[in-house]
Amino acid sequence: MRILHIGPDSQFLHYFVSRMEELSPGENELLVLTPQGPRAAPGTKAPVPTTELSDRPRYVPQAIARARTADVVIAHSMTQLAALVLAVLPPRVVTVWSGWGYDYYSDDRRGNGGLLGPETCDLMRDRTHAVDLRSRVRSAMVDLARRRTARRTDYFSAPVPIDLAIFAARFPGFSGSYQQLNYGDVNTTFAAGEMMVEGRDILVGNSATASCNHLEVFRALSGTNLEQRRVVVPLTYGDPWYRDALLVEGQRILGAQFHPVVDHLPLDQYLDLLGSCQIMVFNHRRQQALGNIGAALYQGAHVYLDERNPLFNWFRSRGVSIQSVESLSRRLPESPVEASILARNRAFLSEVWGPETVTRNLEQLLSRLREHIQ
Repeated sequence: MRILHIGPDSQFLHYFVSRMEELSPGENELLVLTPQGPRAAPGTKAPVPTTELSDRPRYVPQAIARARTADVVIAHSMTQLAALVLAVLPPRVVTVWSGWGYDYYSDDRRGNGGLLGPETCDLMRDRTHAVDLRSRVRSAMVDLARRRTARRTDYFSAPVPIDLAIFAARFPGFSGSYQQLNYGDVNTTFAAGEMMVEGRDILVGNSATASCNHLEVFRALSGTNLEQRRVVVPLTYGDPWYRDALLVEGQRILGAQFHPVVDHLPLDQYLDLLGSCQIMVFNHRRQQALGNIGAALYQGAHVYLDERNPLFNWFRSRGVSIQSVESLSRRLPESPVEASILARNRAFLSEVWGPETVTRNLEQLLSRLREHIQ
């Protein structure tokens, strides 16, 4: 069996491919999408044969040629290149859509009921006006390709199973099966940094993406007594236009306490940064930043989510301590979570993302794939 992986360059992708190679040695190949595209001296270190491309249409023919020779193609998030490739593959090629969230949630961004809060929505209107006609046509083309790909997708995965209903509602033509896949485990992802939070800072969001709804959080925090707390805002990846706009707005609203992070950090350093944050606010209205949320829960931080986020009720239904973003205007916590709450949160993380569970999910996928192609 020959498995071709297509996905953006990240530690999560390399974790997954490495684990797959452990369980199915010699059967994996990787098309990794980097911002700069192919390099003379590839910087990606992967345990499988790797080709670097970028997520631009000019590389689609090359990717299609590679994908047509595979038995299985796994798209690690349905990027525009992956969508254009999988949409034209012959039926004999088994396809796996491993969703990351942005690729299957509706792009409805309106303030009430959409993915964006009112202030963020106003900000993004300027971004929309700046987008040229070519970009709009490309976006429509990719959406069409995703819809066609969904109809012929054999297996779908999401970070959490509750997102299957959201995927099926967005793509009614989907008739495949659900298979839970993971991009980390408790030991390598959530417990890789500080074992307990040691600072009093506040983290807001996980990227330079409008779905983080940063402005609404900045406004809420500006009305509280921050004392000497920094407001740490990771902006290392995402939309450069939004990042630059947020750098201006964050300084204007929060002043010297605004602490943006614009340079990429190794995973261990990033987790150490999270360890300085006693409060972590993820103001998404959709499932996003699950790795950051898991690390925050493991390290004893107070985690705040929007109640419209499907993760809010999912976590709470499993006994996990989650706070509502709407409660930020009250007094901020002065210490990490209680020991009993921390123990309960960690027990949940071990149950869902324990190494044995992650391995079992991968073994089940491989077994189903082998049966499928016979």
